[in-house]
Amino acid sequence: MFDEITKQMKKITAICAPILLLIACTNNTGINTDNIAIVEKYIQAVQSKDINAMTALLADDYVGYGPSYSDSINKKDAIANWKNVSENLYESIEYTRSFHFAAKLTEGARPGDYVADWSSLKIKYKDGVGLFI
Repeated sequence: MFDEITKQMKKITAICAPILLLIACTNNTGINTDNIAIVEKYIQAVQSKDINAMTALLADDYVGYGPSYSDSINKKDAIANWKNVSENLYESIEYTRSFHFAAKLTEGARPGDYVADWSSLKIKYKDGVGLFI
């Protein structure tokens, strides 16, 4: 009897799990998750050192923040920085793990749509030295 109940529970779980997943993924928060796709395309551009794609993907009013609270960079400086390191310093850049989180801030000093990205990178320098971040 107990085995039969366990089998039925497994069937119910197998049927309900995809439905619960779809419900959990439904976006009714007003958060623009399309921005995550842009970040993922940007990561691909970084890995391939495609400065033109990086330039096209960043908004003209782009501001990058971090790693510390007061650090920020605009589009022009970010592209110039990546161009410099990709041509002169990095042989390759590989994102080994990445997590994205989209948020919409409606109040405060900087309201807007944001994507936070936490990544681990494997960078191979032109002098042959590697670094994991």
